[in-house]
Amino acid sequence: MDNRTFWLGLLGGMMAGALVIAAGYFAIKAYLPPENDDPLFKAKLGFLSSGTGLLRAEAEAQIFFLDREREHAPPLLMS
Repeated sequence: MDNRTFWLGLLGGMMAGALVIAAGYFAIKAYLPPENDDPLFKAKLGFLSSGTGLLRAEAEAQIFFLDREREHAPPLLMS
């Protein structure tokens, strides 16, 4: 087997693999419900929007707490 045969076989195998993966993706997607009717997709969107809001609020609360704690901390004793 020479070098050209190897590369042609490798590229052909990669293209065939990509076609098989694409065909499987579209076959699975054909049996899934559309996104606007899918309850799991709606739950995911609801969780992401509320989850990021909760994370942001928690981060702000932690920052304010640490800042308030630093302001009211006793002065450091230098020895």
